[in-house]
Amino acid sequence: MVAFGLGGGFILMLGLGTFFLLTPENTEFALFGYHAGRSPGSLMQLLALKAGFISRFVQAYFVFSAGLLLTFALKRLHWPVRERGFEEMTLDSRPKLIEMLREANAPRSPFERSFISLLWFAGALVTLVHFLAPFPYDDYQVIVYPLLAAALSVTLAPHCPERQQLRAVFAVLLICTAASFSSPLNQEWMIRGRDRIWWKFKEMPDLEALQKAGAEVREKLGNGGLLLTQDTYLAVEANARVPHGMEMGPFCYYPNMAREKAEKLNLLNEEMLIEVLTQARAPVAALSGYGLTIRSPEIAELSSDDQVRLQAVLETSYKKTAEIPNFGQANTTLDVFERR
Repeated sequence: MVAFGLGGGFILMLGLGTFFLLTPENTEFALFGYHAGRSPGSLMQLLALKAGFISRFVQAYFVFSAGLLLTFALKRLHWPVRERGFEEMTLDSRPKLIEMLREANAPRSPFERSFISLLWFAGALVTLVHFLAPFPYDDYQVIVYPLLAAALSVTLAPHCPERQQLRAVFAVLLICTAASFSSPLNQEWMIRGRDRIWWKFKEMPDLEALQKAGAEVREKLGNGGLLLTQDTYLAVEANARVPHGMEMGPFCYYPNMAREKAEKLNLLNEEMLIEVLTQARAPVAALSGYGLTIRSPEIAELSSDDQVRLQAVLETSYKKTAEIPNFGQANTTLDVFERR
């Protein structure tokens, strides 16, 4: 366990420590400042977000959640047995149960106990950090889920008789497969909403639509060209660069941030964004429903007046030449512009 901790600490120091050493302010902002600055709204909205985090976590990791409840139930079931001791039990019609309880109560080595506790502690600590964030994202639990799954597995394993463990593994595998097959995400791959009683089927998968849009932009730009966009995944697909300061995509716009700080953090304030829209030498601009609509750090929608004003600034230098409907993760319209 000591070697495991030292190895993990070394990798953290090497990975994050290097960035903290070279650019401490930028690293602190990227890891903490950006998320801490987001506004969750009123107290009721904040509580709704916390409850939503728990609800979506249980939905996404239902097998784990059910296993956690099972573990708690088994622990409670075995507690009286530990108190009385097996010697007081009579061998009546429950020999299999008694054998199972004996195995479940078999003592673990100090290393086992410490390592299992470490797994639970690490998984719970990261989950708590996500939960306490102003706007919690259950998506971020993906990185810690393997730890929680491993912790649950080793905690549950002693409750299953050794000769039944192989069957238990297959049972869990089948349950996980069924849970994956029943996920609502499967429907989202094929369906784009619903019109009353009619499902709207997608003409092509989202990734294919992104690749097609990227190919169209790349044809106009060539490889390695400059693309004015806040949809940075489109720039990646088109093998293009974005103007400096727009690397954070739709979350790059901090209208009230001081210019010196914005330049240091590679972001854009209002003055800098207008300069990019009018002076950037990008031959093509592409804006989806995320473009010029979000202000940070609140991650709030810009007022309609601000959106109209920024759009007008863009159109002084660019002319709209195409539209791509149902683009990106929110299925908005992608407007493509070419420099006048």
